[in-house]
Amino acid sequence: MISLEEYIGGLVRSMAEARAYADAYSAELAMQYHDHDILKHFAIPRMRIGNVEMEIPVALAEQGGSTITVKDTVDYADITTQVIDSVCTSFNVSSEMLDYTFNNPDNPDLGSTTLRDTLNTNLYAKVMDAHNALLNTTDIDSALAESAETISAESYNVLTRHGVQISASEIAASNTVKQRLKKTMTTSNATSGLSVLATAQELSGVDSNAIFRVKLNIKEDGVQWAFSRNDQGGVDSTLTPE
Repeated sequence: MISLEEYIGGLVRSMAEARAYADAYSAELAMQYHDHDILKHFAIPRMRIGNVEMEIPVALAEQGGSTITVKDTVDYADITTQVIDSVCTSFNVSSEMLDYTFNNPDNPDLGSTTLRDTLNTNLYAKVMDAHNALLNTTDIDSALAESAETISAESYNVLTRHGVQISASEIAASNTVKQRLKKTMTTSNATSGLSVLATAQELSGVDSNAIFRVKLNIKEDGVQWAFSRNDQGGVDSTLTPE
């Protein structure tokens, strides 16, 4: 399987290389003619490629899309902060409430704290777990969904345990967290064009109705180097049509 642009480009490139091989052979002939008493009076053979018409049978394999790659390293602290903002937006928890200072009911010896700090303490490790899960799976979408559900549920528990009234569902928060994890922990590589089956072996098992033909009409438009003396006594070189 190959992309259609690579296939057609390869054909055109092969023709250009064929012309280059032919010119190299003409150069060898030129030297032979130069040293021959009779041949040096003859024109040196040089072939050009005229119009080339081709009809290429191919079958569509798949259209372009995108591939997702997990980043090797990420900033856990920054992602945790972004995740907290996403969760609290979904749960309609205001910034003022997040930054409100209160005594920690779980551990009074720690003194006063804020909801933001409490969430950060509880979610930081889960953000790390989410990244490790992505690095060790081929099913990225499922890993993202599972990690997002865990983070959303933990956020809900922390907030409600501290008396925050939440009307929104965990599902909405989970979807938001999933998108945040995907954006911060992965990279999307877009691919374009069409992938096609082009070899005889690939096409042998394809229904004839699924095969279409690409018609190409290729014409050579050659250029060559022209050399001239400039005012400073040097030599200028430019490409000109043959």
